[in-house]
Amino acid sequence: MARFSRFFASEQTRIERLAAIPEPIRQPEEIFRTADRGKGLDAEGAASLFAAARDQNRRNEIRDAANRVRTRFAQKTVEFIIPVYLTSFCQNECLYCGYRKSNPIAERVRLGLEDFEKQLDLILSWGHRQIELVLSDDPEFGPETVAR
Repeated sequence: MARFSRFFASEQTRIERLAAIPEPIRQPEEIFRTADRGKGLDAEGAASLFAAARDQNRRNEIRDAANRVRTRFAQKTVEFIIPVYLTSFCQNECLYCGYRKSNPIAERVRLGLEDFEKQLDLILSWGHRQIELVLSDDPEFGPETVAR
């Protein structure tokens, strides 16, 4: 399985090309129809909406369509997702990320199973049920560790 950093590197040229398109690849109305059917937004669709949003009138249309889709498919509730940071050791150099290997001020922590269970018990005692496991590309923290 490819690591995210390898995938991102392989897609970087495509992402940069899409970010720079002067005109939409697909018309916003087509994207709105797809969204109204509950289909996801792909990279080309997102880039098209960004390109179209350079025009203030189109920006208002896009905002209105986004609000329509959101109210149709999303509940009017706020839910908390509690992050549990399993490891902050990383072998990558993603410039946007505080976990990157060369960051001299990053505190490096690897939770053991016992520490994770303590955090999980505390979060559950607060009544939370949605937990996000956060980890970096730690070579010593592979899928078998996460599975345990």
